[in-house]
This record gives sequence, structure tokens and C-alpha cells, in this order.
Amino acid sequence: MNAENNPKKDQEEALVASENQPTSENEESLVASELGLQQAITKMQEELGIVQDRYLRLAAEFENYKRRTEREQQTSLKFANERLLRDLLPVLDNLEHALQAADAASLDGIATGVKMVFKQLVETLERFGVQSFSALGKPFDPSLHEAMLEREDDSAEPGTVIEEYQKGYMLHERLVRPARVVVAKAKTLL
Repeated sequence: MNAENNPKKDQEEALVASENQPTSENEESLVASELGLQQAITKMQEELGIVQDRYLRLAAEFENYKRRTEREQQTSLKFANERLLRDLLPVLDNLEHALQAADAASLDGIATGVKMVFKQLVETLERFGVQSFSALGKPFDPSLHEAMLEREDDSAEPGTVIEEYQKGYMLHERLVRPARVVVAKAKTLL
């Protein structure tokens, strides 16, 4: 018999071919699955990177928020006594005026007592960060001084503080009350 017309041989070849073909399809399927998995892994890694970046930014923002809140709290505590200070300053002024009046009248006992109270009050305020400042003889500074009036004065440069009605006060380098002053002005020529 001729090999070309042998039906048995044709069946065997067809069987071998069919066995090989699904294997080839299986391999292609596996390769496609691997590619799909690799793409999925790559995509997940990118998403993970984005999530990690968001996390780091959020953590940094939270740290900044904590620092800012602590600073604000410290500032609030530092200046918490400002209202009390404003109420005490007129008392200090009155004591200072009483001292001036007592010295003029030579009332030694009163003057000594008032001086002691004045000194104690000044020391107490200094412990809380209050410092007085004098403007006398200094150039007028509108951020520190409140001009009550201007007066012609030949002995001082124009714009210089020549008289002080009230001292100025600072609380931890923040102005609480400006010094109330009289400022020298140039003589007007008629």
C-alpha cells in the first residue's frame, strides 16, 4: 500500500498534530497570563508609590500643623497677662505721680512707703516680662510714641521728644502702651 493513502497513518499524524496544537495554545495562554500579571504588578507598584507619596505628604503636613499649634499656644501663654497689665499700668502711673508729689512736699514717711510699693510693683511686672522705656531725648518714633502735642524748643532738634507724660511699656518686646510725649518742632518765622 501506498503511504500516502494509509488512513491509519493519517489518523496518527492528525492525533499528534492535535496534541501539539493545544499545547501551543496553552503556552500562548500562559504567556498572555504572565504578561497580564506583569502589567497588573507594575500598575499596583505605581499605585503603591502614589499612596506612599500621599502618606509622606500627609505626615509632613501633620508635623507642620503640630509645630504651628505649639508655637501659637506658646505665644498665647506668653501674652496671656496683657489685659491684666493694661489694668495695672494706671496704678503704676498714679504711684509715680504720688512719689513726685510726696518728694515736693518733703513727706519722708509717705515717700518711703510709696517708693517701696512702686519698686515692688515694677519688680513684679518685670518678672512677667514687662519693661518700661523712656522716650525723653530720643527721636520721635510713631511705632513707640504717641505725640500729645508739638512745642517749639530751641534746645532740641525738631522731631525730638522733649517731654514725657507717660512712659511706654513693652511685654516681651511687644508694645503694650506707647509713651505719651511732647515733640520739639522748629521755630516758625513770622
